[in-house]
Amino acid sequence: MSISRDAALQQAHGFVSASGGLKRYDKRRNYVSDDLSEVSRLSPATRHRLITEYELAQMAVDSVGMPRAEKFVQEIYWRLYWKGWLEQRPQVWTEYLQALDDFSAEARSRAAEVAGGEAGVAIMDYFSGQLRDTGYMHNHARMWFAAYWVHTLGLPWQLGAQFFMSHLLDGDPASNTLSWRWVVGLQTRGKTYLVRRSNLEKYIEPELLLQHSAGLEKIDDDLAAPADVPYVELPERQALDDLPDRLVDGDFGRVGIWLHEDDLAFEDSPLANIKPVAVYAGHHAREWAELSLAARRTQYIGDCMTDARARAQAHWPGAVVTDSLDWVSEHDLATIICLQPAVGPAADALTHLKESGAHVIALRRPQDAQVLKLATAGFFGFWKKASKLLPRLHAIS
Repeated sequence: MSISRDAALQQAHGFVSASGGLKRYDKRRNYVSDDLSEVSRLSPATRHRLITEYELAQMAVDSVGMPRAEKFVQEIYWRLYWKGWLEQRPQVWTEYLQALDDFSAEARSRAAEVAGGEAGVAIMDYFSGQLRDTGYMHNHARMWFAAYWVHTLGLPWQLGAQFFMSHLLDGDPASNTLSWRWVVGLQTRGKTYLVRRSNLEKYIEPELLLQHSAGLEKIDDDLAAPADVPYVELPERQALDDLPDRLVDGDFGRVGIWLHEDDLAFEDSPLANIKPVAVYAGHHAREWAELSLAARRTQYIGDCMTDARARAQAHWPGAVVTDSLDWVSEHDLATIICLQPAVGPAADALTHLKESGAHVIALRRPQDAQVLKLATAGFFGFWKKASKLLPRLHAIS
């Protein structure tokens, strides 16, 4: 499958069309089959914003209208909710990374066995194998697997989140980390997610479950119980940085644009009309290496960046488009302009970029400026406010 913005737009149009999968999404999205035909598989593209969440949501609404598209749009907006939540509590990401250094060799060894397909329940081994082989796992299967990992096996959730983050093509710090915390019961006091055999039998394609039925007795309903994970009070919410969403007139000198893996739909962004002398679109090996990414995941990010460089060359024909790490000095840049990355590796790379000596300006998409700040409490309060903005979000530039 081609990995590009054009391919993502084509895939999205196919899914939301009258004959596409959106027409049955609200009724079938929780069902898990071998071919994953119930879901769009667009999350890797939206994670790196080959296509933005706002574009995809608007395409769905334009195709079938609300409320028919509402469940699909809600699932898109869960990613925005998690992103906005973590932007306002970035220390949760920092604490997660720090915790990864503290686990015993025994815990890491057992985690590696389960991640490698030795969970003791065949359907869980199937899901982990699917993730390793394809970089994808159905969202419902992610919840089951995480619940089995934490509540049945008693493994640290952070190591499970690391396994997912290493392999998921759509893995991002907010969605992945906070979803694992939700399963554990750390996002909402007293609320955990437990895996039950009856739920698997209800939502997994019968033929698929029959092929992988060994060990199901280990997750019989009466065995489901939450792990003893002490609840920790959530950190205080911080206000989002008041970033500009466009440039004002000024003397910026020689300007370079940084295209990072969090947001590659630059044609539909505040970067579109800037006139740079150089554009950097490359892999930030130092930051991603800390997460021990699998080869397939690294390759996917690299392919996204390759597409971004090709589009950047067409969009800014007068600029040098490069993946050289020395791009700032090579082009004698006075100012670097980028879209604000989310909390995670790209934001860490931005911190290092500020050490280059150039003046760095991060712009926030106007849509993000309106939506992310709404993620102050639970999702449905967020959705009630965010959904009212939907009709005009895509029109904002």
